[in-house]
Amino acid sequence: MKRANPKIVGVLRCSCGAVMEVRERSNGKKLLYTYCPNCKLDQRSGDQIQEQWRNTMLPPGTELPPVETAPPESAPKTLPNKTESAAIEGEWIPPEDLAPGAEPKQEETKFNGKMVAGGLGVLALFSALAFGLTRIIRGGA
Repeated sequence: MKRANPKIVGVLRCSCGAVMEVRERSNGKKLLYTYCPNCKLDQRSGDQIQEQWRNTMLPPGTELPPVETAPPESAPKTLPNKTESAAIEGEWIPPEDLAPGAEPKQEETKFNGKMVAGGLGVLALFSALAFGLTRIIRGGA
């Protein structure tokens, strides 16, 4: 059952950046759980997470330091030109990744006698199976 006034034993910074409360369960076990206004409740009871919460929490009402953000990089990183290396290796390149004005390579598939014979063989096999099954289903021998 939800308690009106949970026992708050500390505060931590949540991974989302908000301040979360560390609370203690009131069921006899002195297990901790956290409540973040954004991520909500975390009731993991593993020894490692319980130890981490106990060792890193600050007393209730403590002002947590602001979240540090990485300074923006001065020069944007450029990605290597994938279209040149992919074209050399024969990989497929999405049309939107092609250099402006470049046409995608169209590879032609050439049919040979072996492919045609194989296709006809598979067709004959399926036809024979279908014919045989219909004879069996209809009761003919």
